[in-house]
Amino acid sequence: MSSRTVVCAGHVNWDVTLYVDRLPSPDGESVITDQVQSGGGSASNTAVVFAGLALQPVLLGSVGDDRYARLVRKELSDVGVDCTNLKRASDGETTVKYLVVDEEGRVMVLANEGANEAFASGDLPEETLAGASHLHLTSQRPGTAYELARDAVAADIPVSFDPGRRLGARDYGDVIRLADVVFLNEEEADTARKEGLLAENDSMTVIKRGEGGAEAHVDGRTITHPGFDVDPVSGRSKSGTRVARSPSGRSAREPGSRRRTSRGISTTDPGETGLSNADPTHLPSTFAPGHCYKMTAYHHSSVTDPSLTHVRLLVESYGACFRFYRDVLGFDPTFGDADSGYADFETGDVTLALFDAEEMADALDDPPGGGRGRDSSCIVLRVEDVEGKASDLRESGVDIAAGPADHPEWGIRTLHARDPDGNLIEFNEPLE
Repeated sequence: MSSRTVVCAGHVNWDVTLYVDRLPSPDGESVITDQVQSGGGSASNTAVVFAGLALQPVLLGSVGDDRYARLVRKELSDVGVDCTNLKRASDGETTVKYLVVDEEGRVMVLANEGANEAFASGDLPEETLAGASHLHLTSQRPGTAYELARDAVAADIPVSFDPGRRLGARDYGDVIRLADVVFLNEEEADTARKEGLLAENDSMTVIKRGEGGAEAHVDGRTITHPGFDVDPVSGRSKSGTRVARSPSGRSAREPGSRRRTSRGISTTDPGETGLSNADPTHLPSTFAPGHCYKMTAYHHSSVTDPSLTHVRLLVESYGACFRFYRDVLGFDPTFGDADSGYADFETGDVTLALFDAEEMADALDDPPGGGRGRDSSCIVLRVEDVEGKASDLRESGVDIAAGPADHPEWGIRTLHARDPDGNLIEFNEPLE
């Protein structure tokens, strides 16, 4: 442990986000304009932010014993979050939250009970807490939060607390009184004032206002910050550039590729940064009209350039192949279905992807019956600079099949080349 170690304790979930034209009224109906999925949860989102700030986040939380748990753990570990204390509830399921977001950014949340509160304060070793420089608590059982805060105060470790939407339904008074900093949105602050939770608290209270910035109250003073020039729904800066990028440079086409900044320090989300290792390229246009990222920041220097992220099979019988890899070989699909035309499967460190061969041929401007047969596979490599890679390959006499070219509908810039045997290779980077 070091002075940069921060313990984040609270919810770890799997988020399924549905973007709709409007929130439905009772007995009403809305149109889904986009859908994404990724790891989420208040504690894991904050831990990712801390990792992006070059801190050393340690996560205390719990998941079930299922594929979502494996995906979340891998995604968090990949960006530098210590998941040693992420408890697996062998008899439970990972909590799945369904977030319905309208065009104005208003959110409706549905959730199963799940295992996100199966952890206890005793699941965090005493030496881990003692070696930390800060404890950040998010939504969890009040008793667990109190015990963690009490132990941190006893060890002279600063405590911050973001109770979340359920503040009015849970007794967090004792936790708030122990916290050095309390984060609340406007509605939560109103609830806290009505219940007298802030009257007895001499700590700093930060009121979060999403794209409106934040307001801190401490020692009778009020400090305001206008916030950053970021769309809290899409995660883009108002100038059109992305604020953050995942280690694999995921595009919004992937599960979990939007970013939300309205809940907490800058909670990434359904969004960007997603956590899963979905192919950031060539997804059917029906899945993602926007371009964003979920996780907030990463250490790019630790990623090999180029790095192998996917082996993509280009298939003629997409539906049959999807069922083969899912039902016969038993690979869990992490994105797509039998009708989507694109899918990712969890197979280990490298993702197996299926993509309709005709769509790949269209991207290469390769007409049917052209000089070579239609490609049946493609390896996908992430690079920092597509233009630089193109120059290097040309100098080496490599056959350039297509590009460099921007694909806004995929959220990436690509270069396609061929090895000496004619096998297709894609190099890509996210569009800024």
